[in-house]
Amino acid sequence: MDMGIGRFWALLYGILLTWDTQSLPLAEPILLIDLRYFFTTLTTLGYGDIAPSSGVARDLAVLEAIFGQLYVAILVARILGLHSIKRPHP
Repeated sequence: MDMGIGRFWALLYGILLTWDTQSLPLAEPILLIDLRYFFTTLTTLGYGDIAPSSGVARDLAVLEAIFGQLYVAILVARILGLHSIKRPHP
């Protein structure tokens, strides 16, 4: 996955935390760079140690997981498409 995509989602979570500090129950203050940890949601891995507690945060996590799946599916389809163009059909 492109780290730029991870940074984009980290920025969205950062905006959400400035808008609603209780949207992600964190034991200590967190820096924007630490929000890259939610990259696990983008890959749909999700450790479960940080869980969204507001509706908006849950919706954002769902959108991130869907985006992550679509990103991988489109990337694989693109690679296969390029590979099939180079190989002549019998």
